[in-house]
Amino acid sequence: MKIFKKILKWGGLGILVLVVAFLGASEYILTSAPDPSPVTLTLPTDEASLLEGERLSRMSGCTGCHTEDLAGQIFFDEPVFARLVVPNLTHFMKTQTVEALEAAIRQGIGFDGRPLVLMPSPMYRYLTDEETAKIIAFLKTKPVVENDLPDNFFGPMSRFLFLKGEFKTAPTLIAEQTPLRFSAASAPKWARGEKLALGMCTECHGQNLEGTDEGDFYTPDLSIAAAYTLEEFSHLMNTGEALGGRELGLMTEVAKSRFSYLFEDEVSALHAYLLDRAEREMEEGSE
Repeated sequence: MKIFKKILKWGGLGILVLVVAFLGASEYILTSAPDPSPVTLTLPTDEASLLEGERLSRMSGCTGCHTEDLAGQIFFDEPVFARLVVPNLTHFMKTQTVEALEAAIRQGIGFDGRPLVLMPSPMYRYLTDEETAKIIAFLKTKPVVENDLPDNFFGPMSRFLFLKGEFKTAPTLIAEQTPLRFSAASAPKWARGEKLALGMCTECHGQNLEGTDEGDFYTPDLSIAAAYTLEEFSHLMNTGEALGGRELGLMTEVAKSRFSYLFEDEVSALHAYLLDRAEREMEEGSE
């Protein structure tokens, strides 16, 4: 009996140690972020810049997650897994410094110094200083909306996936990104297209634009763009209609709400980059 009690005692202590270690390690991942890189932005006030800030914010999908009035929402809530909350931007735009807002947008670092999880900063890091300043300037014009949202909560399953590396914080994803292939000096059109692709398409199609296949959620490799003429591709970006007039579910929604704000020369640059990428994939596959 005494041996049995000792086994229970030491077994219980062992389990407690493992639980504490699990919680500590996962909490470290969820609370540790690098210090933000110092960035100084000057916010414009002229009407043309504010209108461009609105266009850029639409293309970036700010209202898609933060809702149309930027009041935020509970994005996902499963008690055993996690509760993910998209915050009320109208408050932060009035209370936070421009530097803190930039760090949240492009560096994935929250106002409390913690790494952000839902924020697609790995895409937004490609925004220039001027573009970021215009977006912030526009968002600051939105009226404050009063609401009461809970905090994020990470349950054991989500913490386990962070420890496994299947879930990653925004700063971690940014640190893993590879340099841009094209430069504006040597290949301006391809550089612009690459910036647009990585700044808008990676959220669904993956950082390498190779698509994803996660059960109910599937997106194709963007080499599929090679099947479209520029005119057909422009129609897809503006209406969400694929070849043959087909609607594509999420892509159709995103095209109407975000990609329809692209200028013609931006669509052309994006198409040119995706065609070049598809040709490179074919050449590498034939080697």
